[in-house]
Amino acid sequence: MNIPMWNIRLLDKPFNAKVAYDGNPTLFTIKLYHRGEFTKFPDVQYIDGSVNYVDMVDIDTFSVHELDAIMKGFRYGVPPVIYYHFLVPGGDFHFGLKPLGNDDDLRTFAQYVCDHKIMRVYTEHGETKLLTYFMNPKPVKKVTIVQMDEIDENDDNENHTAEVQEFPSPPRSSPVEVEVQPLHVEVHDRQKELIANDFMEAATEFDIGLYQKMLQSNADVMT
Repeated sequence: MNIPMWNIRLLDKPFNAKVAYDGNPTLFTIKLYHRGEFTKFPDVQYIDGSVNYVDMVDIDTFSVHELDAIMKGFRYGVPPVIYYHFLVPGGDFHFGLKPLGNDDDLRTFAQYVCDHKIMRVYTEHGETKLLTYFMNPKPVKKVTIVQMDEIDENDDNENHTAEVQEFPSPPRSSPVEVEVQPLHVEVHDRQKELIANDFMEAATEFDIGLYQKMLQSNADVMT
C-alpha cells in the first residue's frame, strides 16, 4: 500500500516547487480552489472561494479518491457530490477547463504535470454550472452500413439480400471527415429501352416532330 506523500501547505510557509521537484518528474503541486462556485457562461468566473496549495503530489499514484482524501483534509464531508475541474496550463475559463472525474480525465491531466509543476484544480459542491462533465465523449454507439448485392439488369425480382456490417461511430467530440466522391451513373440498354418507351407514350400527346427531336436529344445524352 502506497502512503500518500502530499501535504497541505501552511499559508505562511514558503515553498519553491522548482527546487523541491528537481529530479522528481512525477511530483507536482495542486493549487486548489474550493468553497466557491463558477458563474455561468459566458462570463465564467470562480467566486467566493478559498485557495490552498497541496504539495508533493505524485502523479503515478494520483486519483480521484486521493482528491477526495485531500478534501477531507479541509474538513469536507465526502461524499456529498463534489465536481473537480482542472485548468489547462495557459488556458482560460472558457476553453481551458477540463473535467477531473475518471481515469480518462486523469490521463489527460497527467500529460501536463511533467512540464507544469503547479496545476490548478477547482471544485464545485452539489451541482455544476459548467458543461465540462457533459461534453465528454459518450459511450460508443454503432452505425449500421447496408451493402446491397449487385442487381442483374435482367432480374425483375425485387427481393434482394443485403449484407449488414456494424462499425463503432466516432465519439461526439471527434471531428468527422467525409470524403465526397464523384457520382458515376451507368445507364444499361434496358434502361435506355424504358426511357424510349416513356417517350413513345408521351408522343401521343405531342406533335410527332417534337417527339423525334426529343428522342434524338436523348440518344445524344446516352452516347
